[in-house]
Amino acid sequence: MTNTCLTRLPSSRSGGTLSGKSANKQFPLTGTSIKMRQPVMLWFTVILSVLYGCSNGNSDPETEQLTTVNTAEATEPLAVTVDIENPVVLDPGDMLDRTQFEPLGDPTETPLAEDLGDLLPVVFPTQTSIDLAYARAGAELIARLNTTLALPTNIDVNFTDCGSANAFFAPADENPEATFISAGGAIFMCHELIELFAGFFGDADQTFAASTFVLMHELGHSLVDQLDLPVLGIEESYVDGVAAVLLGESGLAEGLVLAGWFFGAQSTAPFFDSHRAGPQRLGDLACWGVGADPTLLNDPLIGGIAQQLFQGGRDCEREYQQQVRALQFVLGPNIRGGLQGLLAPDE
Repeated sequence: MTNTCLTRLPSSRSGGTLSGKSANKQFPLTGTSIKMRQPVMLWFTVILSVLYGCSNGNSDPETEQLTTVNTAEATEPLAVTVDIENPVVLDPGDMLDRTQFEPLGDPTETPLAEDLGDLLPVVFPTQTSIDLAYARAGAELIARLNTTLALPTNIDVNFTDCGSANAFFAPADENPEATFISAGGAIFMCHELIELFAGFFGDADQTFAASTFVLMHELGHSLVDQLDLPVLGIEESYVDGVAAVLLGESGLAEGLVLAGWFFGAQSTAPFFDSHRAGPQRLGDLACWGVGADPTLLNDPLIGGIAQQLFQGGRDCEREYQQQVRALQFVLGPNIRGGLQGLLAPDE
């Protein structure tokens, strides 16, 4: 049996029931008024009319059009015949010329980039012993990086007073009036941030570990700028991943969790900030930290955080390995000897 349904379609003229880009529509069941764009409203009206049996028979031929919908046809299944004895096998070559695509290739076979630059540590005077101690430790890390990291130009790494607890990378092309030693811009590690870490952790080793994460985070920004690395998503989260791999592959994963602990407790970043909110950033860094070094789970504090992550469905080892593979692919030509042990002190 065929049911004929009269469905109201708003006129496209300005005098119809919808005018302009949107209009308010009163729904028959709830009486709710919502605003929708006209094409969506038009088809939504058709669907509602079919579902509710087209009970509303009022029509105005001057402002509405009438459409006949055969509901019987819509309920009849389609008959599909499959010849099991003689299946049709399609050759992908008939549909796609695969010769036009080049394989991505093995990133380990990519020729190494020419090394034309270094990270240049610049230590400015400070009155605090821990600032000077970390500046020296940071300079040692930079020296190890320079033996394996190929850069197109020099980049300053300034350990200095900034007037606030901060760290940042300043590209040279975006700061034409700034005085940089190097053409590639400058990383700034502010003494005030090191002092804030020292007060928060109350331990020199933990202060250095968290500060090293921040230094590698800012190095990530400089690599994005100088090597034109592709960034999928927010750059701040991307360079958190860069820092996670550089520390994790060097046996320094604890620095990730410590930095995350600080951000989780201290960060007041609003939802529109370029950084992840403090608790979310803690979750990321703690997850990648235990993904890089599962022995961190033996620490009661870290283990407690990780259990919440696991309960939330996060596979931390898998997430960390995704970061490693991604960084190996984009940074492979600029790393001599690979990522493993890049920051580790010589035995």
